[in-house]
Amino acid sequence: MARSLFLVPLVAASVMATPAAAEQHEVLILDSGFFPIVTYVDAGDTIEFVNETSGPRYLIGDDNLWVVGPISGGSSATITIPQGMKNYFISADSVVDFEDYNGEDQPTAPRGIVNFGTPPLG
Repeated sequence: MARSLFLVPLVAASVMATPAAAEQHEVLILDSGFFPIVTYVDAGDTIEFVNETSGPRYLIGDDNLWVVGPISGGSSATITIPQGMKNYFISADSVVDFEDYNGEDQPTAPRGIVNFGTPPLG
């Protein structure tokens, strides 16, 4: 019986000391936007963007430091989330400047959100 009690603290300690593994998330690109709209991530996680539209799509970060695409209809592309990545991204049918595309005189593009916080039900 003493052996069993001794193993429990060792197992618990090793589980608590294990660093969190990177997670893979999936975001669908739709004609009307993204699903889910908000993806909760940590640095090092990956997001697979799956294009469910009929045409090619580009994803543009709100800092204009990253562009993914073109992603053909029915295809996907994966990015790794860097530390400090900006929170918003848009979907467009061509490469555009994020600020110009979402300016006052321009149509608003569908926006997705990368959130480094804790999910509401997490």
